Amino acid sequence: MKSLILVLTVTLFTTISHAQGLTGQQFPPEVQIINSRFDLGVNQAIINHTNRDGRLVNSVSPSNDGPQDLYKATVIIKNNGTKRVKAITWGAAFIDLDTQKEVTRRKFRHKKSFAPGAVRTLTRYVLPYNKAGTITVRAVIDRVEYDDGSVWQHP
Repeated sequence: MKSLILVLTVTLFTTISHAQGLTGQQFPPEVQIINSRFDLGVNQAIINHTNRDGRLVNSVSPSNDGPQDLYKATVIIKNNGTKRVKAITWGAAFIDLDTQKEVTRRKFRHKKSFAPGAVRTLTRYVLPYNKAGTITVRAVIDRVEYDDGSVWQHP
């Protein structure tokens, strides 16, 4: 009887482990966010600039590379794993600084294949969160799809 219980337990454990492997791992992906920036669509690099008349000027003007009312989200990611990445879904999480809770998230899917050890820069324009309160923006990885068909999904 003990042998039967042991065999059933091992079989059940193996089946559950295999099913979890198919639906996604429950640990962080091997794809790492190296750096992220969320810049409002303005170019503030024209500070303490000398104009044609020799005057020192500070000016802020709309950028040439995106809409003025959106954040330009730039995320640099690295594949630290051993498998080739087929696609990645990442997001801009808006966090309330008072409560430290996520209030909303914007998700983006990039279908860019990259090899182990490769670094990619991903850019999207993001609608800002326009509710009262002090908010910070954080880049997060939601899903990683690999060439071999396996998937990591954020729990």
